[in-house]
Amino acid sequence: MLDFAITAPKVKAARKQNGSGKARVLSADEARELFEGGFTRDRDRALFGICYFCGCRIGEALQLKRENVDLKLGVITFPKGITKGKIQTRQLEVPPTLMQLLEWYEEMPMEGYIFPAHAKAEKQGFLSTVQAHRILKGACERVGLEGVSTHSFRRSYITGLWKQNLSPWKIKQFSGHKSMASLLEYIES
Repeated sequence: MLDFAITAPKVKAARKQNGSGKARVLSADEARELFEGGFTRDRDRALFGICYFCGCRIGEALQLKRENVDLKLGVITFPKGITKGKIQTRQLEVPPTLMQLLEWYEEMPMEGYIFPAHAKAEKQGFLSTVQAHRILKGACERVGLEGVSTHSFRRSYITGLWKQNLSPWKIKQFSGHKSMASLLEYIES
């Protein structure tokens, strides 16, 4: 007898490959490997540390200015003007590991963008997302990680909070998502 009951598929979403699919969620061990053996500059560890520990988009991290990062108070402010929806400002506490990564970034400018562009040719004044992708690609190649993109850090943050049993409403507040449906797309169980 044939069973016509509808069941949920057992196939997981495909990993990101050549710009398609979902970005890989990093385990704590993979993140440690990437930060300790993949990234070669303190600037890059600070940049991707902000993405990993604050769950922000790469564009948000790249546009941070020195006045948005208060090391004395241990707070990072993401002004609404640099967020995707430009709806609300988010302030997040800087966890100890991120604080250490930021302190090691000795070349962090005292004013202006904290990740300034290499050349005056960059009109926006801060590193481009293309440059950030190149940095990450090189780091992943050094440690042998595949399927990782700049969005992996955001997905890892959100999934990590979910696994700590934080409510979706609280995670949504931290991540800056506009809708619960879009937030839930990030979670990998």
